[in-house]
Parts: sequence; C-alpha cells; structure tokens
Amino acid sequence: MIVCDWRLYLLDKGQDILLRVLAREKWKGRGLHVSFFGRGLNAESLADLAARLRVRNVSFEGQTTDVPGIWKEHHALVLSSRAEGLPLALVEAMMCGRPCVVTKVGGNAEVVEDGITGFLAAPDEDSIDAALEEACARRGELREMGAAHGAEDSRTGAGEPRRGFRRHTVGPRVPVGFTSGHRTGGSGA
Repeated sequence: MIVCDWRLYLLDKGQDILLRVLAREKWKGRGLHVSFFGRGLNAESLADLAARLRVRNVSFEGQTTDVPGIWKEHHALVLSSRAEGLPLALVEAMMCGRPCVVTKVGGNAEVVEDGITGFLAAPDEDSIDAALEEACARRGELREMGAAHGAEDSRTGAGEPRRGFRRHTVGPRVPVGFTSGHRTGGSGA
C-alpha cells in the first residue's frame, strides 16, 4: 500500500496525474493500492475523477493526525506534485523510514536520492508511471531504502531517519559555540 499527499489540491499537488497513471490497464490488475489522506478544495473532484476513470485501487481516507499509524500499514509515499516547497508529507515519510516516489519539484530532489532513498520523476504521467514501475520492480528493497534514512523505530517498525534526514537537509551537526573546530565567543579563547 502507498500513501499520497495530505492536501487534496490538484493544481499544485497533481493527484490527477497519479489517478490518470493508475487508470492505465497495467496498473488496474496489480496489487498496488494508493490511499489518499487529507482534505482540500479538490477532495470531491478527485474522488469523482477516480470513479470516472474506473480506478478502483485507491481510497480517500480523509484527515488524520496518526502519522505512525499510517506508516504501519503503508510501504511508501507517492507525490505527483506540479509545484512544491518541501512537503511535510515527504518529511513525515522520511522520518518514518519510508521510501518516496516524488516529482523533481521544489525541495523534493534535495532530500530524495534517486534509487537510494526513493525515486524521482518529472511531473508528467509517463515519468511518474516509470518511477512507480521501478519502485514495484524493486519492492524487495523498499524497506532498505527507507532504512537508508536511519535506524529502526519501534513504533512503526521502520527506519528512524533523524540522523540521515538531518544529513540530507542541513549537513553534519556542529555543537553550539564551535565553528570550524574552534570555540567561539568568550574571553581570550
């Protein structure tokens, strides 16, 4: 099972692109299921689009605050965004040790290493289709990809990637009061 987004707003988040990919015949017969979490302006429109496209391997779960609970049941995150900053859903997935299939927009490509911690795609149907196909082909490696963010988390049974995530986003930790190996401040130090 895969999770998609926390904000159902297709102009930025591009969930319509993902639904059109899932409407392709090759995805209809597979065991892949995508759960859409959250709420937003386009929640009803996206459910209607899924019905019109006869996409049956999706569900719309609504809003939740139980992030660890989501990741106990789901193996990866997919974001088909057209525009982003650094999405909270991506940060949460990484912090719970889950690999991500994301588009190369905003800060996504800065924190997801293609083929190592997830898969990168352009925000179009064919590219997202190819990234999902690669994720499925490598499904036996998904746990290790998520664990590339850090050590085991007892709450979710997945990686606890605080150290790895920090390494991807801000670099190595420098103690307060030190810079380049020298103590700063104080008198005559």
